[in-house]
Amino acid sequence: MGSWQTFVRFVLTSSVLFVLILGFSFLELDRQTAAGQEAFVVGVMALVPAVLTVFGAVVVISVGWDPF
Repeated sequence: MGSWQTFVRFVLTSSVLFVLILGFSFLELDRQTAAGQEAFVVGVMALVPAVLTVFGAVVVISVGWDPF
């Protein structure tokens, strides 16, 4: 396993941790009025790139892509 795969595994681990922390923060929001609040919108906007990063890292690891 090269340094690229090690880096991608680190990115995957940190992204999963970020998604978990962000998911727990959604539990603290008031569920009845959360859909229109700024905090909810910012949370969703932060969740989308984090989930895409997790998906991309999983694809890179499963394919075994090495760009160098």
